[in-house]
Amino acid sequence: MKITLSLLTTLLLAPLATLHADPAEDRKQLTRALEKALTGPEKAAAHIGIGGAFASEKNFTSARAEFEKALAIEGITPEQSAQALRMIGSGYIEEKKDQPAIAALEKALSQKGISNHTRLEISMLLGQTLLKYPLVYSRAREVFADILKSPEITPEQKIAAETGQVKVLMGLKEYAEARGLRESLAANEALTHSFRLSTRVSIGKTLMLERNFEAARVAFARALAMPEVTDAIKADIQLQIGLSYYDAQDYERAKPELMKVLEMPGAGVRPPDDGGRIFYLPSREAMLRLRLRNLISDDNKVLKVLFIGSSHTLREDIPGLVTKIAESAPADKPRIIAGDFVRMGTGINTFWDAGDSPDTARGVINAEPWDAVVFETFYTMKSDDLLKYGTLFADLIRSRKARPVLYESPIAQASVYPDAYQKFHDNNVALAGALKVPLAPSVHAWMQFLGQHPTAEQFGTVYADWIHAAPKGAYMTACSIYSALTGFSPVGLAHPNLSDADAAVLQQAAWKAFQESNPNPTQ
Repeated sequence: MKITLSLLTTLLLAPLATLHADPAEDRKQLTRALEKALTGPEKAAAHIGIGGAFASEKNFTSARAEFEKALAIEGITPEQSAQALRMIGSGYIEEKKDQPAIAALEKALSQKGISNHTRLEISMLLGQTLLKYPLVYSRAREVFADILKSPEITPEQKIAAETGQVKVLMGLKEYAEARGLRESLAANEALTHSFRLSTRVSIGKTLMLERNFEAARVAFARALAMPEVTDAIKADIQLQIGLSYYDAQDYERAKPELMKVLEMPGAGVRPPDDGGRIFYLPSREAMLRLRLRNLISDDNKVLKVLFIGSSHTLREDIPGLVTKIAESAPADKPRIIAGDFVRMGTGINTFWDAGDSPDTARGVINAEPWDAVVFETFYTMKSDDLLKYGTLFADLIRSRKARPVLYESPIAQASVYPDAYQKFHDNNVALAGALKVPLAPSVHAWMQFLGQHPTAEQFGTVYADWIHAAPKGAYMTACSIYSALTGFSPVGLAHPNLSDADAAVLQQAAWKAFQESNPNPTQ
């Protein structure tokens, strides 16, 4: 088969999945075409085609090399430059390397004279990648706005762009504009019923953030009036109705509405519109609010604890584990009820800089009478930043008459053991001392358990991947946090899904680590 420039261009613009039924054969033919190519565009098209064949095999390193060769050719067209950069960006996205992907896609958009179709394609990739990073939401907003103005936008792209823009606007606290887009999506009968229903619920939740509680209840009633509302969504809506009175500090009306949630069949099921919180359950949220304001009585002392953190708090449900450990303690020991404000990959600097609106960590601290707030250290943060933002959070928490607790979150498994681990722990001990707060020393507990010369298999018992905790590692973390909150030993307490023998070792490691890290613990 003779490969011409026209065919190369067709190959370039077509979806890669349909281009390369036999990538190796394509590369051979494209290499022969390259040898015969006379013009810059012909040579560039051949290199881009070869790169596309490599990309179809997930060989992104070789693909990038070909795209870079194309970009270096004198006479390459703007369209070809944009496509090569787009494909470089796509490869980086596949490899989960978002920052170089964003750089490549931004460079692609800067090319002059490219087609509207190509610009739209690149913008969609860029916008979806920027969505992962709240610090660049302003740029994401610009990208989605340009997409929505494109004359070639398809109905599917329009929906994806509007959905992305809603997330951006919510992150930027532009609630009214986000709500307007949600109204448009909810009215679009081409969308699925479940998506429209979820969007209707989101409209009510947005009005809650605007503190327009009466309008929120009207929005929730509209959602309930739709057909095929599942039990989980009904329970979530009932929770929101209770919270509409709760957030207005009308606790007399809030109590019966929240109590209804506890009796609903869907209250223990995670609803689809959960705000991205993996352990969000209407029953758990309703009980938390009822106990935060002492709207129901309890025979035991109950510590109301807020967890602020990243995936290190979310994975394995650290707040839930701490709650279960406390529940099993003797009757004279306190119980714990946990709230959480978790954002993946987020450190205390980003939490603080987000401000103090109701949907921020600072806003949640301010809103409720917490007894304690647990917040993470982050091994990638600089010591100066940890001290700066740790001090800001500790001062804020104390101003609300709550106790700050520092959670020593995991260090990367590839770090030199034990030296880097010990240094990280020593830094956390120093930070806790400077802040005058108790430390939950999970890394030190892991070191107690691993010993001086752990095997790869032993590392695998505490690490689930390169940095996150496996169940045993998470359990030691939860035991450490329990001791930091109460001053009491976790030895002999609940150990879900662990044998008595395993739990005893883990509990002892956590308790010893706590004692060594907190020589004068206070309850």
